[in-house]
Amino acid sequence: MSTKDSELSEQYNKIFIEQAPTAIAMLDKDMRYIAVSQRWITDYKMEGKEIIGRSHYELFPEIGEDWKANHQKCLKGAIDICEEAPFKRADGTIQWIYWDVRPWYVSEGKIGGLLMHTGDITPQKEREKERARMIQILDKTNEVARIGTWEVNLSTNEVYWSKMVCEIHEVPENYRPQLETAINFYKEGESRETIQRVVNEAMLTGQPYDVEVELVTAKGTSLWTRAIGSGEFEDGQCVGLFGIFQDINEGKLAEQALSNANAELKAIFNSKSVAIITTNEKGIINHFNHGAEYLLGYSTSEIIGTQIPSLFAKMEEVERFRQDLSQKYGKDPLKGLAENNEFDVREWTYIKKDGSKITVQVTISAIKDTHGEITGSLTVASDITAIKNAEIELLRKNQVLNFAERLSMIGNWQWNTITNEVTWSSNLYKIFNVDIETRLTYDTYFSFVHPEDKEMVTNHVQYSLEEKNSRIYCIGLS
Repeated sequence: MSTKDSELSEQYNKIFIEQAPTAIAMLDKDMRYIAVSQRWITDYKMEGKEIIGRSHYELFPEIGEDWKANHQKCLKGAIDICEEAPFKRADGTIQWIYWDVRPWYVSEGKIGGLLMHTGDITPQKEREKERARMIQILDKTNEVARIGTWEVNLSTNEVYWSKMVCEIHEVPENYRPQLETAINFYKEGESRETIQRVVNEAMLTGQPYDVEVELVTAKGTSLWTRAIGSGEFEDGQCVGLFGIFQDINEGKLAEQALSNANAELKAIFNSKSVAIITTNEKGIINHFNHGAEYLLGYSTSEIIGTQIPSLFAKMEEVERFRQDLSQKYGKDPLKGLAENNEFDVREWTYIKKDGSKITVQVTISAIKDTHGEITGSLTVASDITAIKNAEIELLRKNQVLNFAERLSMIGNWQWNTITNEVTWSSNLYKIFNVDIETRLTYDTYFSFVHPEDKEMVTNHVQYSLEEKNSRIYCIGLS
């Protein structure tokens, strides 16, 4: 080839390179640029720079000695190809590129320089990185949520379970279930019938399903799962099924426990034996249960919206309650109860709709929201009128007994032989002239028995013990 032909060929090559749609550069043996494509300028952000005639290493000072060594090999005839590699730029950014570096020839056997064909694959790498990150997040989410995938190939009768589906069924990771027996993992009865029905519908009509069913694992564990599936069709024929599987046992059990708790709470709230009244933060009654209706004789409609406790409580007791708690907490009673997580229990006198009075034991506490703010009050009351009347009657009888003992100069004592507790009536202390603070034992009484009567008393006590009486009663006469 003549010199003129060589120069013409080189000129054509430069034109081809400059107009090439990819990043191509032509360099001489001194690694100086002869021609570059517009894509090269764009990829390496060299717009507005003088390139032709300048050294490759001057424009890319970040190129290391290992790359320079490869260039020297190519200038001796080698070809360097790389599918992807990170290229750290001088400004600190990372650019992912691929390249094909090879010599170009002036004539046969004579190398004129290097041709570099490269591509910026940074956007592609970033997409791959983002995809890998999303897959990692999805895998982690599936692991936390205990979600797995499954597939059924109806042509080959092959069933595939992902790692998580195997884990849920408590089988080895490489377990391959049989199409005919996989259904047996579902709990016999309603769950198995449900899954059979929805799978058949999916295969026949293409209707996807989403059901909650109970299964029994390979290790015998019973748990609740969510099964979602859909059919895959070709020419109107179902050729496969696919879907996801999720362990919802913890949530299902919590849901059932909550449902049971709500049912129990509802039963308590509707109970006739306990009156439950709640108010909002302004003291307006907003709940009045069946027990409160039964206790006070008012209907819910008569009470809701009224100010507690203007209709059924004695105002002097209300004032005493406010004073007691204001002294205890130094602030509004309800606020004091709320801040100290306490409740107030005391006896109140309630006035029923018919005007009659009853004695009730009332527990009052503050209702708080999740932020600790007071949203109202809760009052729980039970009728203790009968108990109170019995206490009054017992007190009256004790008073009569004490009066009778004083008149007749008698007293009584009790000895619990199991706990060794001894109690005396008040008159017995007076008969024996014993201080009421004295610690009592059986010997306290026995020490007052006349020596001639000690044997008789001992025999009577021994007889009582042999008869297995846990309590021994005695009346003393002065």
